[in-house]
Amino acid sequence: MDNGAASPTETQKKAMDEVIEAHPGTQVEAMFGPHEADHLSGVDLLVVSPGVSSAALEAIKPSQGPGCPDFVSEFAFAVGEIQACGVPIAAVTGTNGKTTVAHFTDQLLRHLGKRSVSCGNIGTPISEVALSLRERAREARKSETETNGATSNGSNGSSDDGGDDGKDLDLGLDAVVVEVSSYQLELPSRIFHPKVAVILNLAQDHLERHGSMAAYAKAKANICLNMDDARDLLVLPHEKHTLAEEEVRATNTTCSRVNMGDLPGVYLQEGGEAVSVQLPWWFDHRDFLLGDFGRRCLGDHNAWNAGVAVLLCFALGFDWPKIQVEDGIENLEAPPHRLEVVATAGGVTFVNDSKATNVESTLVALKALPHKPIVLLGGQAKRAPKDRAQGEGEPFLGFDKVLAFGKCEQKAIITFGESGKEIASELESAGAEGVVSVAGLGEAFEKALEIASPGHTVLLSPACASFDAFKNFEERGDYFKGLVEELK
Repeated sequence: MDNGAASPTETQKKAMDEVIEAHPGTQVEAMFGPHEADHLSGVDLLVVSPGVSSAALEAIKPSQGPGCPDFVSEFAFAVGEIQACGVPIAAVTGTNGKTTVAHFTDQLLRHLGKRSVSCGNIGTPISEVALSLRERAREARKSETETNGATSNGSNGSSDDGGDDGKDLDLGLDAVVVEVSSYQLELPSRIFHPKVAVILNLAQDHLERHGSMAAYAKAKANICLNMDDARDLLVLPHEKHTLAEEEVRATNTTCSRVNMGDLPGVYLQEGGEAVSVQLPWWFDHRDFLLGDFGRRCLGDHNAWNAGVAVLLCFALGFDWPKIQVEDGIENLEAPPHRLEVVATAGGVTFVNDSKATNVESTLVALKALPHKPIVLLGGQAKRAPKDRAQGEGEPFLGFDKVLAFGKCEQKAIITFGESGKEIASELESAGAEGVVSVAGLGEAFEKALEIASPGHTVLLSPACASFDAFKNFEERGDYFKGLVEELK
């Protein structure tokens, strides 16, 4: 069922053909146009794309009772295949930093000799991983049958139809690291059961979808809904975020949990030269030196991200010598568009932080830079949550936080894009001086060049979505990098 198209795409046609080929006699129907409740008549299971909100589901959901289908997210449906193969899952969510932590965790696992894949909200879709595992299982069973001369009900108890769980087969993966968004977690699942999960932080984001911070936090807390084993571990945000704690307690009271900033848990040692990690069932914590890591991955937040990645690797059930882990940390590389040092030209350093799509993420960038930056803010600003009381004259977009932090840290602020003038007005109302507002990112870059002198840093950290002028934050970041390349 597709509400946004009039006919199937080539990919959808191919998928339907594959289902029919794998299951002869199966009838496949593709439905297009507005969804209606009677479309679900006779349906046992409805797999829901993350683009479909809970509110939209309620509008088409038939009345509860006999014949009402089960609803499962596309994410959870794919996870079921992976878990059935016995591959442990590390799940990462949060408002900011989840891609970096998932990326670091996958890199560490690979460096430490484990066969890992990072997938989910960004990069490889989790459905692709599930399909790949299913195909590997099918090929492994076929090979095993040919080698042993077994029948479909041979000694390993598996069948040729791909229906068993595949746990006794080597499917080429030791672990899966998934980045999970609030959209993917919004629909509670009885299937999704990670071995270890982390909620990195909670900040204002996606309120147009969830409506309130409480609803947003509740969606994030669904990451631990089915975690119940004594060695299932949930990592909670630094400084015991109250809303996260409340929603997690309401969701799950049984799984083990630790906090960033505590031991057991993850702790960044003073000076940021080492991280300490400890699982609840360890006798003592373990310390790991960061080495040259901080020279390539700017900011204390990345040291925290590396520490969380180390904890997740151990919580998956693996173990390694200290020297191997430290070597892995030193070789970590942050994903692009996240405090990415593009180049230094004419003595001016240019940093691409296009992934900063909310104010809190931009604050992290400001704290990470050693020198006063010229900050480029703009795009489509995200609104304050509905459950936050609006006082008279209170800024609505939340950019007053940038000003409060930056009065003694910023060289200049240049706003651009759809919300540029609104951001500038809010900053000026809060007491900012010398804020410059221009039409687009190109003009903002030119203005930054006029202001910058050797020793300055030009920071693209927009604190806004990119959709007013770009397909996504990656395209925006690449555009910025292209402007820098032209200076060389």
